[in-house]
Amino acid sequence: MTLVRAAGGLVTRDTDHGPELVLVHRPAYDDWSFPKGKLERGEDELDAALREVKEETGLTCEAGEDLGAITYVDGRGRPKVVRYWRMEAPPKPKLHPRHEIDLARWVPVEGAEVELTYPHDRTLLRRFVGEENGLPTVPVYVIRHVKAGERAAFDEPDELRSISKTGRKQARALRDVLAAVPFSRLVSSPFIRCVQSLEPIAEDRGLDITVARELSEGQGPAGAEAWVLATAADGPAVLCTHGDVMRELVDSLVDRGVPVGGNGANGWAKAGTWRLDVRSGRIRELTYLPPPR
Repeated sequence: MTLVRAAGGLVTRDTDHGPELVLVHRPAYDDWSFPKGKLERGEDELDAALREVKEETGLTCEAGEDLGAITYVDGRGRPKVVRYWRMEAPPKPKLHPRHEIDLARWVPVEGAEVELTYPHDRTLLRRFVGEENGLPTVPVYVIRHVKAGERAAFDEPDELRSISKTGRKQARALRDVLAAVPFSRLVSSPFIRCVQSLEPIAEDRGLDITVARELSEGQGPAGAEAWVLATAADGPAVLCTHGDVMRELVDSLVDRGVPVGGNGANGWAKAGTWRLDVRSGRIRELTYLPPPR
């Protein structure tokens, strides 16, 4: 399944009557929302957010607080993850809507909710003004695939390499260890060993396994993080990926200050799991769970 990644900003300015936000109008959809747009190839979320804000409003802004992500299903049935930043408008800002935007205007923060077309934008606004107390924490379990046959002994494409006898035991053990978690989504790298790692859980729960290329070996951490946020919107989930993606994902989160809970231990063993606790569109804590015995 294709995951759509986008980014945008909540652009603010101070006035004598209080703070205001920019809303933009798309004539193709006749909706009012915050400026945002899809990532271009090789672009990260923050760069995309600043570019899209400038393209849609004409404002060159300074990025501030990371407001996390909003996730929803787009008009084509694809999961979409939009990450937002608080942004400060330049002095004496003049709006110049362009591209898909025909109108842009400043609205008071306290009156913005009734102007927004979509519920997910209203959720983001409440997060922006600090009304997020009491929201649940959702765990997403990121598993490194179980043991597979030896890579050097396999002549076919590596994506087709199956799990081993030991790996099958590990997959069943993971199912048993996680039996109490009410999963709503299972997402896997397209590599066979990852899909097979989740099959006992899928069979036990009657869930389909979504295949996501962003979890493939060598894809880096950004797509995996986007899937964590996308699945958390529906409830607890399991993602199965590879050692390099798992390590880069955890390292990037730790570098950004996300705390490591539990006993603070970390690891990358096959069938090892990192639990990522998500609340209000952001990953709040990491906990390492060693492979089941």
